[in-house]
Amino acid sequence: MKHKITAGLLTLAGLCMTAHASAASLQMYPVTVNFCRGESVAAVYVKNTGEQSIGAQIRVYRWQQQEHKDVMTPASDLIVSPPIATIPAGKEQLVRVISPAPAAPGGPEKSYRLLLDELPQSGQAHSSGQVHFLLRYSVPVFLSCPDSKPDLSTIHASLDSTGSRRRLVIRNSGMNHLKLSSVSMVSGGKSYLISQGLFGYVLPGSEMTWELPAGVPAGTSLTATLSDNASSQTIPLPRQ
Repeated sequence: MKHKITAGLLTLAGLCMTAHASAASLQMYPVTVNFCRGESVAAVYVKNTGEQSIGAQIRVYRWQQQEHKDVMTPASDLIVSPPIATIPAGKEQLVRVISPAPAAPGGPEKSYRLLLDELPQSGQAHSSGQVHFLLRYSVPVFLSCPDSKPDLSTIHASLDSTGSRRRLVIRNSGMNHLKLSSVSMVSGGKSYLISQGLFGYVLPGSEMTWELPAGVPAGTSLTATLSDNASSQTIPLPRQ
C-alpha cells in the first residue's frame, strides 16, 4: 500500500531533549534537479560541515498537486544511490539520482521530490546535553529541461474573496511546472509585496491557492519572477 505525504509534513523534525539546540551541519546542492532529454543520471551532493559523522537517508517521492495541496507518494521509476550514507565530518557525499527510462518527448513533465533525512545517532543528545534537530531537505526533481521563457498564456490567476481572508488562485495549464518568486500585487498604481523570496510551485495541469497577507488589497495584476528568469513578469487579474 502506498502512503501519501502532504507538504506540511516535509519540514524539520526535532528530538526534544534539553534546553539548547545544536546547529545544522548538513548542506545539499543543487537545490533543483532537472533531467533534460536523453539524460538518465543527475548528481546531488550532501556536505557535512560539522565536527562529527552524520548519517542520512535519501528517498524519492512522486510529487503531485491535488485539491490545492502537495501530495507525495513513494516513487519506483527513479532510483537513488546510495539510499543511506554516513558522511564524515568536513566531507561530502555524491548521491546519484537515476532515471532508468528517461521521459519520452511530449506530454506534461513528471515531478518528484528528493527527500534527505538526517538519521539520529545513538547517545548523541545525552552525551552533548543539547537538543539536536534532525534535518529534512526536500529538493524538487523534474523530468524536463528548465524553461528559458515562461508561456504567460498558460498562467491563469484570480482572487477568491469567499472566505475570511482573500486568497490568490493560480492555475497552470502548461506542460511544465511554474515556479513563482518575488510576488507583488498591483492595485491603484501601487505595488504591495506578497512574498520576497520563493512563493511556491504550480505543477502542470494543477491549481494552487495562497492566503494573502493582511493589508494586501485586491488588485488588477501580479508581478512575479517566474521559473528563475531574471526579469519579473506581469500576470493580469480579472476584475472583482
